Amino acid sequence: MVWPFKKTQDDFNLSQMEEMRILPEYRSIFNMSRGKLKKDLKRYEQQILENVQRVKDLEMRISQLSIERDRLEKSKSRLQEREDAATNIELKDVNTDLANTMTEFLVVEAEKQRVKLSNIELDVTVNLLKGVISKRYKNVNDAYKRVYDYRETLEDFIAEKLAPSDTVLNQVPEKEKNDSAKSSGDTEPFDNEV
Repeated sequence: MVWPFKKTQDDFNLSQMEEMRILPEYRSIFNMSRGKLKKDLKRYEQQILENVQRVKDLEMRISQLSIERDRLEKSKSRLQEREDAATNIELKDVNTDLANTMTEFLVVEAEKQRVKLSNIELDVTVNLLKGVISKRYKNVNDAYKRVYDYRETLEDFIAEKLAPSDTVLNQVPEKEKNDSAKSSGDTEPFDNEV
């Protein structure tokens, strides 16, 4: 005799969803059709690619704002040395522009971090979808156990799929620590307070 009802799998509980960073619509992922999961997988992979480009664009904007901030700070210091600095309208304009630039810089930096975190959540979801579609994850407990193996690769994901630091334009190469101390023969680090 054939049983007339489809067997249903267990759902993720709330603590598992929070710990694994699973999107709410996939609480009962093992009871969803593979066709819907494949369509969602393609959509999320495309969204990840769009987010990578968005991060690169935001980093370029941050670089531009950093250059503008440096230019305004130089103008501010130059204008503060003038005799009429207390009443100088140009100095007040530069201060206003500097404050606006810093505000925009912080907003763009926060947006970049938000997009990066969104990409991490999407990547976890993509991994889960791929595991369910390929039947690598048979049930909730199997997916929950294997996510710990995947978490170790998240750091690799951040390094590879998000805008790498070497793609940032005008990147200043890192110098060795205590370069100035080596050139002067001093072994103690420079103390600014003295």
